Amino acid sequence: MSSKYYVYICEYESQETLFSRHFLTGISSCRKIGEITSEKLGEALSLEIMHTLLQQREITITDPLAVEKVLTTLNFTSEQVEAAVNKPYTYIRLVAKD
Repeated sequence: MSSKYYVYICEYESQETLFSRHFLTGISSCRKIGEITSEKLGEALSLEIMHTLLQQREITITDPLAVEKVLTTLNFTSEQVEAAVNKPYTYIRLVAKD
């Protein structure tokens, strides 16, 4: 049986705030954009990312290509994907659904 994950898209205004105390305490401008199964994530993400996700039950993905793959897997239009990926400091958070 596959695991399910909540998918959040998050943004920061600068690189400094991305790795600030606010980031570490979970205070951010994130919004839930969907849910996805581990099988679908496995098609979109590297084995290394999937291994970490399965161990930790949540992960932050900052690589624009990986962000693009997750959004495409969630059936976002190419315009929506491009708009998200072209914004500075956009990232995805995946959190296991209990």
